[in-house]
Amino acid sequence: MRYRHFQGNSYSSGALPFIVCFERVIHHNTVEQAMHACSAFIRSQYRQIRLCYDGERGIQLQRIAAHKTMSTKPHPILEVPYLLINDYTPSVDNNNLNVMILPQLLNKWSKL
Repeated sequence: MRYRHFQGNSYSSGALPFIVCFERVIHHNTVEQAMHACSAFIRSQYRQIRLCYDGERGIQLQRIAAHKTMSTKPHPILEVPYLLINDYTPSVDNNNLNVMILPQLLNKWSKL
């Protein structure tokens, strides 16, 4: 499962809190404002992430993500972040998770 690789990655400590923060802030702000508001979580990787986002690779990754989002079948995607693990998604009511318990939930879901 990919999560085990992610767990050992040096970006992992701030990645998930950054994503959750960004997704909350972006609804009422620009990308610039959301990046600035949430940058404390990714301080040492901010420049690298920003270069990717602004470059061809970032555009390519956004297109891939959009295609995957539109082709997901388990439950319709109504909000982000959205969890899809081994073709399993929690119900929409259970999709709003506490970030601190995510590792335990991933371990549970990986065994389904």
